Amino acid sequence: MHKLTFTFIKIFVVFIQNPAAERNKRGKKEKGGTLLFTGINHIGIVVKDIDTWVDFLSRAFGAQEVGRVDLPEMGQCSCVMAMNGQKVFELMMPIGETGVVAKYLETHGEGFHHISVKTDAYEADTEQLHGSGVKTLSEVALQGGRMSFTHPKTSRGILFEIAEQV
Repeated sequence: MHKLTFTFIKIFVVFIQNPAAERNKRGKKEKGGTLLFTGINHIGIVVKDIDTWVDFLSRAFGAQEVGRVDLPEMGQCSCVMAMNGQKVFELMMPIGETGVVAKYLETHGEGFHHISVKTDAYEADTEQLHGSGVKTLSEVALQGGRMSFTHPKTSRGILFEIAEQV
């Protein structure tokens, strides 16, 4: 496992295990404007074998698998892992040789892919991102909301998933 991936996992685990940790409150003024995002949804990890990662995350962090779904139209299988009742990780494994996950795995190998942030003010948050020079990729309708990804070239090299929570 890449050192950077393990560092992200450790940081996220501390965040989840300490819900009383000091966090920015909705509407608090920050350098870039008003902070509207409500929190971290999950960390996306691209994997070669989901079962190997489920075993690792269960043993190392006490995470539990709470759902798995094949998404053939996207060329991937996604598995959701939770800790303390909160979704923490999305494990993404390619199905076949096409799709974003297969391309990412071929180019970068296993490891960290994205950070998903929650919002209940999707329009305002994406507008704030655009106003600060961050571009978003195509919007996708989800059951109960919408999501889009930031373009890493405009978000300091990190792919962020903006996930509307309705």
